[in-house]
Amino acid sequence: MNVNWIFLLLLNMNILLNGQIIADHSVVELYDNIPESFIHKVKEMWLVVPGESHSAAYRYGLIKLSEIDSKFTVSVTESGVPEAFRETALRVSRATWGDLDNESGWIYSYGEEDWCCYTDYPSYTYNPVAVERTKKSIQYCNSNGIIISAIGFAHCYDDGKNIANSYIKATTEYISFCEKNGYVTKVFFTTGPIDSYMALGASGLEQFQKWEIIRDSVRNSTKYILFDYSDILSYNDSGDLSTSIHDGIIFPVIHPDNLKGSYTGHIGSVGALRLAKAMWWILARISGWDGSVTAIDSDRKNDINVIHLGEGAFCVQKEDNIVFNKLSVFNMEGQLILEKNDHDDVSLFEIPSNITGAFIVSLSNEREIWAEKIIKF
Repeated sequence: MNVNWIFLLLLNMNILLNGQIIADHSVVELYDNIPESFIHKVKEMWLVVPGESHSAAYRYGLIKLSEIDSKFTVSVTESGVPEAFRETALRVSRATWGDLDNESGWIYSYGEEDWCCYTDYPSYTYNPVAVERTKKSIQYCNSNGIIISAIGFAHCYDDGKNIANSYIKATTEYISFCEKNGYVTKVFFTTGPIDSYMALGASGLEQFQKWEIIRDSVRNSTKYILFDYSDILSYNDSGDLSTSIHDGIIFPVIHPDNLKGSYTGHIGSVGALRLAKAMWWILARISGWDGSVTAIDSDRKNDINVIHLGEGAFCVQKEDNIVFNKLSVFNMEGQLILEKNDHDDVSLFEIPSNITGAFIVSLSNEREIWAEKIIKF
């Protein structure tokens, strides 16, 4: 029985390797894989991380990353009117229009009492007034030309774990509110501190349990987005996990390496830099990047064309100005399926009949790469 081959060219379509966007320790070093076109898209965004002292590490880390690599330019606003739209730098602040105590005006300090609940430990009762104020802030920004691209709350020190339920309810409401009103704003979930006394004994265990409640809630819906602050900081740059134990239960805590460097937001600049790398990754995903190392720049001119010749045979046609010395085929996990040296204008190759799925076909030399996505069913 003959196998039917259907090929769809996908230069302007993203293939999601994972339907859900979760930024944890595993994505920290993947920021460097972001295609240039999506770096530019992130530079058109306004990121808002409202919070109190812990939120400083988000902003400081993004500044440090931009100093290390000018590709990841940011512009941070710490007071006054947030910066208007620009295309040359990711705009970052913790600004909100009003808070629980103020119906208007730009506010640069935002606590749990503003985002979701009363501070009535240990209950942390959900506060609908606070939630309505936050909705009005999102509405004001989107109605006055200061579009929030992405917003997520920076948790502070909160004893106990009951606050997780009010936080989840409020954040879910913000997501629904943006969807209902057609706002482009993406509201993402976050986890929070595992430093200081939050990494010790019963308090440390409660923090872990609190963040697990949030993670479990996020996993229940593929549309939810999570920036896993605590998971990112529990690992160092070598991939080592730091843990503690209480009542026989082992749980993650901040890795000592992430307390090194300049002090910011209760952690060190080393940890803040890890947060920044993961933040660029999650914003690129929000902007449409599929997250794969084989992602194609959708703004690039299509200079090659993959043609099916029948059975398992294919050829790649190219423009006359392309000079290459290698043809490669990758699957969407970045694994090399086949490779050959070829200098002909029409390059022939075969994919075994038992291999199906999405592929990247590329021509390359020492300086450039030309690629096309195909799907084989």
